[in-house]
Amino acid sequence: MIGIGETLEERVDSLFAILELHARYGHIQEVLIQPFRAKTDTRMASAQEPSVQDLQRTLAVARLILTDINVQSPPNLVSEDYPQLLAAGINDWGGISPVTRDFINPEAAWPQIPILENRTQTAGFVLRERLAIYPEFARGGGFVDERLLPQLDKQRSGDFYAREDA
Repeated sequence: MIGIGETLEERVDSLFAILELHARYGHIQEVLIQPFRAKTDTRMASAQEPSVQDLQRTLAVARLILTDINVQSPPNLVSEDYPQLLAAGINDWGGISPVTRDFINPEAAWPQIPILENRTQTAGFVLRERLAIYPEFARGGGFVDERLLPQLDKQRSGDFYAREDA
């Protein structure tokens, strides 16, 4: 989360710490970068929220540092500006849902899937459903316990994304 009182230097330091952990263990599938949203009846109710431009800068720096790690940011927290997140370097929208609300930010409705798909395509990208495990981790190599592979095989397509008929 950005905008909770951290400095820009602390954000960059955090990204390098994540990179170091990934280099050591190879286990970080994604980094979720989302802006703080002030909530009533909390100690930070009057805190200033980061701008879309501040989020974009952070995402762009994350993409430069975390070259082999998926970077995501939820589209519902930036209203209609969410295609700008693609331009900043994200490659995943996260866990969007057409049937559930965002339980952390219930005031921020998810974009409808057809609209998100259209705006993603307009930006030059393809919206694909993925499993909870990213394709590069689902391909094997010891990341998934062998006892889980039969179930995983039922859910994944040939390119290791979610099967459209599952």
